Amino acid sequence: MGEWIPRTLFPGWAGVFTIFFDDNVVDGRRVVFSDPDPKVIAAAGRGRRTASLLVQGTPPVQPATPAVRPSPAARAPTPPRPAVPATRQ
Repeated sequence: MGEWIPRTLFPGWAGVFTIFFDDNVVDGRRVVFSDPDPKVIAAAGRGRRTASLLVQGTPPVQPATPAVRPSPAARAPTPPRPAVPATRQ
């Protein structure tokens, strides 16, 4: 939802979900949204349906980039190919 509306006033995708779905169950599965901000969770619990949709979550963890070294062949520059003169027939 961007930064136009604080998530404490409109809880992002959880709020959009309540507009388009009448129940917190879709295809027989309960739907929840996680948010790492306790202020958003508290605001959602103030007499709104989002109280049952939002759960405390943790911020996503960026996966560590593996330290991969290229093989020696990959590091070595490719020698230029000799020019092949055109043959006349």
